[in-house]
Amino acid sequence: MPQTCVASAPGKVILLGEHWVVSGSYGLAASISLRASVECEKISCNKPEVHVESVLGSTAINVKELEECRGPLCGLGYAARYLAKALSIEPSCVQCRVFSQIPVGAGLGSSAAVAVAFSAAYAGVHGIELDRDLINKAAYAAEEYNHGHPSGIDNTVASYGGFVLYKRGLGVKPLESRVELDALVINTRIQRSTRKAVEYFQRNLSLLEGVRDELIGLVDRLVLKGVELLGKKDLERFGRIMFLSHGLLSGMGVSVPELDWIVHTASAHGAYGAKLTGAGMGGSAIVIGNREALSIVERECMKKGFEVYQVRLGVEGVKLECR
Repeated sequence: MPQTCVASAPGKVILLGEHWVVSGSYGLAASISLRASVECEKISCNKPEVHVESVLGSTAINVKELEECRGPLCGLGYAARYLAKALSIEPSCVQCRVFSQIPVGAGLGSSAAVAVAFSAAYAGVHGIELDRDLINKAAYAAEEYNHGHPSGIDNTVASYGGFVLYKRGLGVKPLESRVELDALVINTRIQRSTRKAVEYFQRNLSLLEGVRDELIGLVDRLVLKGVELLGKKDLERFGRIMFLSHGLLSGMGVSVPELDWIVHTASAHGAYGAKLTGAGMGGSAIVIGNREALSIVERECMKKGFEVYQVRLGVEGVKLECR
């Protein structure tokens, strides 16, 4: 049985449909090449504890006494407990170290990527080979602790990679397309509350009672058309849908001037598409385009003091190596 395992999992962006999925439309997400890594090794101690070290601090989580745990890392204990029950194994004492390229609080799925990488590494040191279905469910248990009732998009993208289609009631479906795209993720550094953004969007949508269903239906069709265009690698037309999607979100009040500026700058310099990604009201934008356009947009955004990441979309999901 291996003593040390290292797993990594990607962050994510929402390409189309965020906010509208709450009201029943489709949403499209993609993995990004920013990854979180977790290294776990067995250690000697008298309790079934997970000792975690990360930028969020250090803590010891007793897998059998989770109700007593407090803090942002406790969700990992719920993932460990899920794995122990699902695999009928006795949890060991494990030391884990978290390393992440994914900025926290930027809407890029940081907590889910850590939860997925942790789940894979924790299962690995107990002699369990990589099982993405199992890891996805374990990570969802951690996300439930962190976020209450998450959609499951973030942990599914981190587990399987690639592109993921989501619809409330139908669940989360990884797509077969293995397209990889060059993109920029641009973090405005503006902190925002996902809950407040969702509430504000829904309030504004309720004011459009006469056309509410038509708008939701329109977004539904845009997302499905986007999936079709992505499969054909028709990035220019896909980008047009991104620009339109941002306009709808901005019209619903969940953009901010900084995000609008990024989108307008991307359009002016020939990018295929750009939009806010995630909850909006701050956070990040995603831009796709050829390398020349992306280089110009990156330079302009850095002048504004934004945090810019060169990424690939549609990359591989969780990976595990044990020794």
